[in-house]
Amino acid sequence: MEVIYANVDPVKPVSQIPTPSNRDSSNSKKKIYLVVLISLGLLNVLLLTGLISLGVHSRDLGSLAAGFSNIKDNLTDRLQASNDQLSFMTEQRDLLKANLTEMSKELIRLQSLSKQSKSSDSYGNTS
Repeated sequence: MEVIYANVDPVKPVSQIPTPSNRDSSNSKKKIYLVVLISLGLLNVLLLTGLISLGVHSRDLGSLAAGFSNIKDNLTDRLQASNDQLSFMTEQRDLLKANLTEMSKELIRLQSLSKQSKSSDSYGNTS
C-alpha cells in the first residue's frame, strides 16, 4: 500500500496566509468599496431629502394656486360689476344730455316768446 502513496505530492493548504502585498491590494479594494458605498448612501439620503422637499413645495403651490384662483374670480366679479355700473351711468348721462338739449330748446323758445311779448307790449303801450 505504500507504493500507491509514494508518488503523491504533499498537500498544499487551500487558503494561504496573505502576503503583505496581497493584504495591501485587498485593503485598498475594501477601502474603495467602502468609499463607494458611503457615497451612494449619502446620495440616497440627499435624493430622498430632495423628493420630500419637492413634495412639500408642490403641496404649497397647490394651495397658492387655489388662492390665486379665488382672487381671480373675485376680481373678475368686481370688474363685471364696474362694467355694469359704467354702462348704467353712460345711459344716465345720455338721458341727461337729451333732457338738457330739450330744456335748452324750451328755454330758447320761452325767451323768444318773452321778448316777443315784451316787444308787443311796448308797441301796444305806445299806441
